[in-house]
Amino acid sequence: KEKCSAAVDTASMVSGISMARNEKRAETLVGRICYCCPTLSYKQRLIGCFSCVAMGFLLSLLSFSSFTRLLLGNPAPFAFKYTIGNLLSLGATTFLVGPARQCRDMLSPQRRFISLLYLGTLVGTLVSVFLLKIAILSLLFILLQFAALTWYMLSYIPYGHTLAKKLGFKVLKRAGVALPQSHKATPINPAAGD
Repeated sequence: KEKCSAAVDTASMVSGISMARNEKRAETLVGRICYCCPTLSYKQRLIGCFSCVAMGFLLSLLSFSSFTRLLLGNPAPFAFKYTIGNLLSLGATTFLVGPARQCRDMLSPQRRFISLLYLGTLVGTLVSVFLLKIAILSLLFILLQFAALTWYMLSYIPYGHTLAKKLGFKVLKRAGVALPQSHKATPINPAAGD
C-alpha cells in the first residue's frame, strides 16, 4: 500500500495531474484491488475512454491485415492484435465507469458467466498462440472470443439477448436448420392413451 501511494504521488508530481485516491473505497475487496487507481476528472475519463477505444479499434482493424496468415496456420499476429484490441476496448469502459464499478458490473449475477467466459477466451487465445502453438485451437478461441464479446455487449442493451435469440432463430429457420415454431415437438403423455 505504501509503495502504491508513493508511485501515485510521484506520477501526480511528474504529470501535474491530481491523482488523489478515494480512501473509503479501500475498505472492500474490489476497493483494495483498485486502491492504486487515481480518481480522475470527467474530462480525464473521457480522454482515457476515447483513447482506449481508438487504439482498440485500430488494433482490431489491423488484425484483419493478418487474417490470411491465420488461415495459413500462423495465428499469432492476428490473435495478438485482436486480443489486445479487445482488452483495450474493455479498458475504455473501465475508464468511463471506474474499475470498481466495472468489476462489480462484470461479476453481477446476469453477467458473471459470460464475463468469465470472455476473460477465459482472452487468456485461452494468448496461451494457445504463444505457449501451445496449436493453430486450430487458436482459431477456436478467437471465434469464441468474438461470440463471448458480442454476448457480453448485448447484456448492456435492453432486450439485447432476446432480440439476438429471435434473430438467430429466424436465420436458422430460413437456412432450414431450425424447426418452425408451429412444428415443435410436443411431449408425449403416457397417461393419455390413444
